[in-house]
Amino acid sequence: MLGGAALTLIAPDGRQVGRTLSQPDGRYALHAPAGGPYVLIAAADGHQPQAAPVTAGAAPVAYGIRLPRAAGAAGAQVRGTVSAGEGGRPLPDARLTLVDAAGNVVRTTLTDAEGAYAFTDVTAGDYSLIASGYPPVASPLAVEGHGTDGFDVHLVHP
Repeated sequence: MLGGAALTLIAPDGRQVGRTLSQPDGRYALHAPAGGPYVLIAAADGHQPQAAPVTAGAAPVAYGIRLPRAAGAAGAQVRGTVSAGEGGRPLPDARLTLVDAAGNVVRTTLTDAEGAYAFTDVTAGDYSLIASGYPPVASPLAVEGHGTDGFDVHLVHP
């Protein structure tokens, strides 16, 4: 189960006919314009991209694709908590989105019951971390080396 993986559906003539990101639980849905053969390409940071032949039909087709870790691919980690209100109580189910410097969504996740979140296998670089649950808050984040622990976010309702 890998959330945030990019999945691309390629037609036999080489055209890209569908693109999506996997959900936090690894599930995804792509729609083929017609039945027949396609190539499914899956890629994610810290993993080797994979291509697989798939055949679309009249009914939905379930297809799982495995992304092995890239050789030497232990990425950085970003962890922290999200709290809310004046008391700073932990905020469960807050949505966090990690966006790279080019504006691409790298990963998304939800906080757990204690307001904690974690992104793993993050490539070093500059990001924005967007937290929502109240009005969204964007915070700049530079990831280096092994990552960042304790990158906490506090949301305040206006």
